[in-house]
Amino acid sequence: MPSKNITEPILPGNYYHIFNRGNNYEKVFYKESDFLLQIKI
Repeated sequence: MPSKNITEPILPGNYYHIFNRGNNYEKVFYKESDFLLQIKI
């Protein structure tokens, strides 16, 4: 498991794989509008 203490800056023009998963595989988004807001960010 990677260390959670390692941070790198998010730089413009680069691609990043960002994922969200709830505890015990629970839903992170309960409303479609919340999901769409996350995608917009």
